[in-house]
Amino acid sequence: MGWFTDLMKDIPILIKERLELADERFRQLEDENKELHKRIAALEDENAQLHMQLPSPQQSQQLEEIEITIMALLSKGDELTIDEVAMRLQLHKTQVEHYIARMEEGELLDGNYYMDGPTTFYLAKKGKELLVENGLI
Repeated sequence: MGWFTDLMKDIPILIKERLELADERFRQLEDENKELHKRIAALEDENAQLHMQLPSPQQSQQLEEIEITIMALLSKGDELTIDEVAMRLQLHKTQVEHYIARMEEGELLDGNYYMDGPTTFYLAKKGKELLVENGLI
């Protein structure tokens, strides 16, 4: 029974040691939590500042005059190929390809892609809205 009594005496000491270790770990986690909250706040501030630097939808839709001219031509209801647009506006085909691709990417124009013929382009809803809202047609 001597070893059992000795064991029973050691239990409070072991419990106390375990509680001290748990207490220390808890304090460490509290400190880490405070630091993480500070980092989150700093990142949220940085995110807000970066968000303010993003261009507004109007800024991102700034069009070059040639794009407005192409859109105005297409606003007449015709579906035109790149060659037709280039010929009507007396522009180089490569220029027209560049601007049409840009406007198509911006969802201002749409294209009908044919397997047996050239692609034709027309003014998309977003393009019509942009022209009307800005008094361009």
